Amino acid sequence: MKRAAAYIRVSTDAQAEEKTYEAQYSEILERVQSDGATLENEYVYVDEGWSGENIERPALDGLRQAAHNEEFDVVYAYDRGRLARLYFKQEVVIDELAHAYVEFISLHEGNGTSPEEQVTTAIKGIFHQYERFKISERFRLGKLTKSRRGELLGYNSPYGYDYKPITGKGRDKVNGQFVINEAEAENVKLIMEWFANDLLSVREIITKLYELGIAPRKAKRPIWTKGPISRLLKNETYIGRHHYNKSEGVVPRHPTQRTKDNRYSNRHTSKTSRKPRLREEWIEIAVPPIVDGDLFAKVQERLITNKRLAPRNNKRHNYLLTGLIQCKCGQSRTGDPGDKDHLYYRCVDRMHRYPLERTCFEKSVNATVLDKVVWQSIENLIANPDVINGYADKWLQLKASPDSPSEAQSIEGQLAKLLEEERRYAKALGGGYMTDDIYEEQMSSLFRRKKELQTQLSATRAVDDSPLELSVKTLSEKTSAALSNLEFIDKKAIIRKIITKVEANQLEAVIWATIPYSEKGQVGFGTNYRHRRPP
Repeated sequence: MKRAAAYIRVSTDAQAEEKTYEAQYSEILERVQSDGATLENEYVYVDEGWSGENIERPALDGLRQAAHNEEFDVVYAYDRGRLARLYFKQEVVIDELAHAYVEFISLHEGNGTSPEEQVTTAIKGIFHQYERFKISERFRLGKLTKSRRGELLGYNSPYGYDYKPITGKGRDKVNGQFVINEAEAENVKLIMEWFANDLLSVREIITKLYELGIAPRKAKRPIWTKGPISRLLKNETYIGRHHYNKSEGVVPRHPTQRTKDNRYSNRHTSKTSRKPRLREEWIEIAVPPIVDGDLFAKVQERLITNKRLAPRNNKRHNYLLTGLIQCKCGQSRTGDPGDKDHLYYRCVDRMHRYPLERTCFEKSVNATVLDKVVWQSIENLIANPDVINGYADKWLQLKASPDSPSEAQSIEGQLAKLLEEERRYAKALGGGYMTDDIYEEQMSSLFRRKKELQTQLSATRAVDDSPLELSVKTLSEKTSAALSNLEFIDKKAIIRKIITKVEANQLEAVIWATIPYSEKGQVGFGTNYRHRRPP
């Protein structure tokens, strides 16, 4: 009797179009029973509220791992679209299951193994993908058409307005509209006047709002933050010109590093960044104005002046430990210039809590002094003859070990995998399972990785062929000389690779660092440095 598993995905944003969990489960269970297989509850994998755009989902990842562990023999799904939207991504998962000797059965598509049946399935998958694109495009064009007619689309209204939804049908239909919320509108006017006429800063406006008991809409805390205030000051909706189509969703060019806790954060799309559109593409919709054009123009003039004079545009100050230094209270410290050109690392508690009372009372740390102490400690460690000797011994042992592959062999193995990947993409393109655009995108990334590995391989072979002629003492002296002549940007690059955290106050600094000595190992150290100003 075969051991079965079930995979169910329900996208809550499209319940009208997709089968619910109960409907999918009942059909799968009926098929499992008719096939004479067994299905345990622990092998029912459900991703609820997840888009099919990505295949990185909690339940699907669990199913793939269990298949690798040979915990079942067959996987049932309502259709192939439960695995992924794109056909080639479906094939990735199904191929992975096949390599683990696990059969995949779709309840509403063919599961044949002959070439003819596979071609038929592929054609159906591509048409299904095309139909999804057409539906999405119709929705997009429909929204643009409505916006060009001056209709609002029912999204959240800006602060100062309430959204009045569509009422009636046919000739009696009244489109949705923004209606001025008088209480919030008065606050919008206050904020604009404080900024333009009273010359208050955004932080001072936050303080005034807090003192007056004016909280942001739907706030968890009764405190405004800089982002909403800044956006309010720039929003042309308040002079009666609301805009649709100002930006578009895009995949981030520099995504934040994924961790175990946030790897499944993007449920519905990988396009988590916004890209502004050209002004010509914006669609203007008339709404009731809250402030007059002259006041709004004064606000924009001051914003331009503030941007030109902002401290962040002053590149004179260099902080070696930016992003690495923490306060003893556990929060981060940030670089901040003080009076008389003194530079400090200050605890962010005072900014995050503002205008509430601060919870951390640690004093600022002199950045010039701390940067010098930290760099000197790193320099002494890297150039220490005992440390160099120990690392050299470990490197030679690793290099001489018959069980340990060389770095060159490791890179050659990665290049071989890229060659196999290139063949798979070519096969997918030739079989019609992948579009030209996706193929070009994948191949561009592959060639870039291939070039990087080939460069690394050449450098590694050059190092392997060179004799070890320097003594430890000479190497230490050369290292010390090289470190002492580095530019700030090079020092910062070394700090980023070695130090993981610096915890400091005015009396001491504790440094956490890790120095790698090979591909397979690394050595960590922690050290304390105390510094007290003379009285």
